[in-house]
Amino acid sequence: KSDPRLEAARLAPSAVNSQPWYFTHEGDTIHVHCSQKGSRLDAGIALAHLYVANGETFRFFQAENVPQVTGYRYIGSCTI
Repeated sequence: KSDPRLEAARLAPSAVNSQPWYFTHEGDTIHVHCSQKGSRLDAGIALAHLYVANGETFRFFQAENVPQVTGYRYIGSCTI
């Protein structure tokens, strides 16, 4: 099921339209992961789109003890 809070990231451009990001969440915290083969820049563009769409409430931070996702590396976390 898609999360409407992530719609701006879903529409973000990426190299070869690969969309190498993966989102998980714990409560209101959204964790952003990037494919091992993908560009962290692409994940950053997706985060920038989330910020533009939610500028009043967006907060980015590095969380501790984030569950790992196989094939992805942790980029950071946000609340929106």
